Amino acid sequence: MNEPKAFNVHFRCEDREIALAWLNKFRLKEGCAYGDLRKIGNIDFKSYMFVVSFLNEDDSIAMRKHFYSNEKSLNN
Repeated sequence: MNEPKAFNVHFRCEDREIALAWLNKFRLKEGCAYGDLRKIGNIDFKSYMFVVSFLNEDDSIAMRKHFYSNEKSLNN
């Protein structure tokens, strides 16, 4: 059995609803997408981030370009 590769896009927790709204309108090229809160960091400091995982790299690139290209903020 081959483990599927996931392509992740990270957001601050407060931007979760904006990311989910975009994801609900986006037509995936392949597979599925899943968003969840994850605790990220080292032993001394951990923080929550909202992470969207895709099975298709092109889909993750599309989301990343939409939110992060040209220093675009999530409010635009």
